[in-house]
Amino acid sequence: MGSLRGVIFDVDGTLVDSNDAHARAWVRAMREYGFEVARALQAPLDLFLVRKLGVPGQEELAMGVIASGDVRVISQEVVVQALAHTGLHRR
Repeated sequence: MGSLRGVIFDVDGTLVDSNDAHARAWVRAMREYGFEVARALQAPLDLFLVRKLGVPGQEELAMGVIASGDVRVISQEVVVQALAHTGLHRR
């Protein structure tokens, strides 16, 4: 596979609601090529399903993500800025 360094799939539905199609394609690709990708990356083959948490009213701006395995990452900086922008922040 050459010098493959990583694989990123954008499945946030920004242009079309294609999450189901992307999930099916990812499963099929990993079934066929997963081992080769992991070997090229010299990494274990792990799969996390990840969903972006968009700022309400600005869904394209991520304030965090949730992922399989009970993984949650929230950007406090983005949350604070979003609250300040909406006027909902506490003084």
